[in-house]
Amino acid sequence: MAEFCLECWNRINNTNHKKRQYIMSDYLDLCEGCGQMKQVIVVHRASYWRRKFIRIFFPVLVVLFPVLILLRLCIDAVTLCYNKVRRKNKDM
Repeated sequence: MAEFCLECWNRINNTNHKKRQYIMSDYLDLCEGCGQMKQVIVVHRASYWRRKFIRIFFPVLVVLFPVLILLRLCIDAVTLCYNKVRRKNKDM
């Protein structure tokens, strides 16, 4: 994977991002843009937090999704019976 310092990243992508928007490496690494030893970008900060939340909420979603499907099937069954009785009473 390519490793760029923040200055090279902004220059390549024509942006003006700040250092706080990225998680930077703790050590100095060779920037592939300018060839100097600098802190390089590890990950965009929003992606980092998104991955952290997915690890927390994924088990909840795995349990909740089947429950929601069963609930939806029950609601559909009740609605179907209600409409059937309503049509039957309407015909009389």
